[in-house]
Amino acid sequence: MTRSEVAAWVKERVEANIGPSAIRRALNLLKALFEAAVDDELVPANVARKVEPPTRPEGPADWYTQAEVAAITAELRAVGRESDAVMVEVMCWVGLRWGEAAALRGDDIDWLRQMLTVSHVLTQAGRDKSYPKTSSSVREIPVPAWLIDNLAALLVGRERDARIFVTQRGSVDLSAANWRKVYEAALERAGVDHGTPHTCRHTCASWLVQEGVSLYEVSRQLGHSGVQVTQRYAHLSAEV
Repeated sequence: MTRSEVAAWVKERVEANIGPSAIRRALNLLKALFEAAVDDELVPANVARKVEPPTRPEGPADWYTQAEVAAITAELRAVGRESDAVMVEVMCWVGLRWGEAAALRGDDIDWLRQMLTVSHVLTQAGRDKSYPKTSSSVREIPVPAWLIDNLAALLVGRERDARIFVTQRGSVDLSAANWRKVYEAALERAGVDHGTPHTCRHTCASWLVQEGVSLYEVSRQLGHSGVQVTQRYAHLSAEV
């Protein structure tokens, strides 16, 4: 299979009036399968990697209230999943994508300056990539002191450069599909009837805009490719 064949496959589904979300999910699965095949040396390259899904209208982003985030993390902690609770806090309060949070290591954090550097990601297939989504995604972000403490607690007794978020079995990288199941179960127990892991990232942007942070600064913190991407949060600003 070639890249042009994958692109033609996407085009055929668009012309068949299949919804953009369904095509996006199928394409993401195909990309993950190719990544796994590359890791197993079954194919030389992921020919689907640079194929773009169809665009979809961007409405107002879904986001959580602070009470909802507290309820979700409380449910995770109630079943002994402290690491997953802290990961939700990182995505909601710092604005990381799931793959950026899952890839974090102890040496990605300047503990004294309370800053976090995003320079690599964990793919859906579990592969660590030394570059994030776009060049804008490489960034340094301030982290609240209480969250720095929560992150530090996860590294007690482990190497300073260890992966921060791992499975409960220890030192095993997270699986996006398995983590989502844990997350959705916590949503249900918390009585939160909306959202996905990516809603955590929208939540950070929404909170920042409501606090009066400029769209430019929000764009920089989230690593958007341009401030136009951040415009979908503009309606939450007191200046609008």
